[in-house]
Amino acid sequence: MVRSQVAGLGLGAATFCLYASFGLYFWYGGFLASKGQATLTQVLKVFLVIVSSVRVLAEAGTLTPDVAKGAAAAASVFEILDHRTKIDANNPKAEKVEKVDGNIEFLNVQFAYPSRPDVMVFKNFSLKVDVGSTVAMVGQSGSGKSTIIGLIERFYDPLQGSVIIDGKDIRNLHLQSLRQHIGLVSQEPTLFACSLRENIAYGKKDATEAEIVEAARAANAHNFIRLVNTASLLYHGT
Repeated sequence: MVRSQVAGLGLGAATFCLYASFGLYFWYGGFLASKGQATLTQVLKVFLVIVSSVRVLAEAGTLTPDVAKGAAAAASVFEILDHRTKIDANNPKAEKVEKVDGNIEFLNVQFAYPSRPDVMVFKNFSLKVDVGSTVAMVGQSGSGKSTIIGLIERFYDPLQGSVIIDGKDIRNLHLQSLRQHIGLVSQEPTLFACSLRENIAYGKKDATEAEIVEAARAANAHNFIRLVNTASLLYHGT
């Protein structure tokens, strides 16, 4: 109630000042015109310029909160862009990966997330996955299932121990070339604002049509995509 009354008084005071300034201006303009120091045309021109300028300034003032929010958002974006991680995906000295057989091994891995260094996810964790085998990881939320994938993709490095792929520590491998041989479909995948074809080929710019189709088949999405394309053609009558 009090806030409404204050807002009403503020609005009334602002409106009074606005029209009072108009009245003062016309009085003074008329005074100058009566003395021959200004013409009526000049008085009206100056009035219109002042009104237009004040209106633009008022509208610009309403954007001040948005400008502040935009500046804060831009600062956070540049902070991310300027941040240099310990893991260099394009390290020129690392060994480039031309082929991956798929032998994966965790050797006495200890790991905790940087945001929670006091919560140890893995303690002397070891795992061996042979090429061609299928492994299911089952456990409650927070047991480390996604962490295993994150370490294989090298989103993080273990505090101790090693992650080995085809007999080589992934810390010695060229990360970008390694990730080109890894396919990951998470529980809640995110599609970029482009076509399905472009989403599939996103990780490999020079992917051929055959490779894209094969990737869709491997993800059990090829038939679904064909059905969607057929339905779209029927819908548009082409």
